[in-house]
Amino acid sequence: MVGEASPYYMFHPAACARVAATVPDARVIVLLRDPVSRAYSNFWDRKEFGSEDLPTFEQALAAERDRLATVDAERLRDDPRYYSFHHDHHSYLARGRYAEHLEPWLAAVAPERRLVLQAEHLFADPAGVFGSVQRFLGIPETAQVPMRQYNERRRAPMDPSTRGFLADYYRPHNQTLYRLLDRDLGWERGYPPAR
Repeated sequence: MVGEASPYYMFHPAACARVAATVPDARVIVLLRDPVSRAYSNFWDRKEFGSEDLPTFEQALAAERDRLATVDAERLRDDPRYYSFHHDHHSYLARGRYAEHLEPWLAAVAPERRLVLQAEHLFADPAGVFGSVQRFLGIPETAQVPMRQYNERRRAPMDPSTRGFLADYYRPHNQTLYRLLDRDLGWERGYPPAR
């Protein structure tokens, strides 16, 4: 059994069709995180990686529309050689609109071959979530795998007004996602602190 992981697969408009054509029997695991915390974490990840040159999260959010306007969406979907740096690195708001990115995957991947998990559950109970992944994959269960955090960075708390803006922005998108999954992920009942 072989696995691979990238958060970009769900966001890239051609990934689902390419995966379906290349590995049609693949099992797909989706890990969804509160989009407010995800966006803030993504910004700091890009800062550390060196692909974000704007000094603040708020400036990056304000620049996103113009940055993504440079992306040739049709070419991104149709030309496997085309790459957009902005699409990959500066899509803080867009990536959190999970329902629109998840819909093609739900249509292309049979229910028995997909598992949608919530990151907050993984943070709270890594061994338990790992057990559910092992059962989903049909592999022997073991607790002998070390569970440690990756990409953990210290950063200032998000500005409360920015958090409020993002909560309002994502609310309708989250409601669409909950209907799509037939499951309330509870993000509106109080956003956890950004990690």
